[in-house]
Amino acid sequence: MRGRDFLGGVVIGALVGAALGLLLAPKSGEETRESIRETAEEMGAKVKSEIQQLADNLGSLVEQVKSQVETVAKRAGEVVHKAPEGGAEESA
Repeated sequence: MRGRDFLGGVVIGALVGAALGLLLAPKSGEETRESIRETAEEMGAKVKSEIQQLADNLGSLVEQVKSQVETVAKRAGEVVHKAPEGGAEESA
């Protein structure tokens, strides 16, 4: 959830900054279009970078969870395997 909030903040901040830049520094139509294109490319690169970082973090998290699940499953199997042995010894 934090990643989405951050990404939304980046996009909104970039849009507000671009709009203020256009309003405060009037240029010719061609210069304005070029400025908009450059800003859009920069924002696209930032968004792509953030998405890649989120994907990397998610992949890492998935691997950690898989490892923990495997560990818990192994321990549970050991407990189940030992339980009948312990019960048989006590009743004998």
